[in-house]
Amino acid sequence: MSKILNQHQASAVADAICALNNVNGRIAADVGGVRVHEGPDGVVTVGVIDSERSETYASQHDFMKCYGVSK
Repeated sequence: MSKILNQHQASAVADAICALNNVNGRIAADVGGVRVHEGPDGVVTVGVIDSERSETYASQHDFMKCYGVSK
């Protein structure tokens, strides 16, 4: 199955995650019909809005590794 985010979206999300790390924040954003959320436990969820389709990553690192983005 293909990934939910395209490469440009994944890169933008990774940039936002890194920026939020600098201020002790966590991402919660909608990106082109997709909701990206990091819970207090560090789990990153990427889900299509109004759909059951989603991806779950145990950590920011796992998200970035799966999408091939490194920061």
